[in-house]
Amino acid sequence: MNTQPLPSLRTTKEVTEALRISRTTLYELIANGELPKPVKVGSRSLWPQSDIEVFVAKKLAERGTLH
Repeated sequence: MNTQPLPSLRTTKEVTEALRISRTTLYELIANGELPKPVKVGSRSLWPQSDIEVFVAKKLAERGTLH
């Protein structure tokens, strides 16, 4: 039996609040390939916390190279 812990999943509201963006912007980021599509659980859209962390790390790296 696999005993690995489940990844932490975030709701649309949690992601938009954490990134301080609108729901529209969230789905634009997905459409542009900047953020992975959510995991669907029933009718809910959920994002692994690790996907959000990778997205933020990439944005920080881009910011560092623009100066």
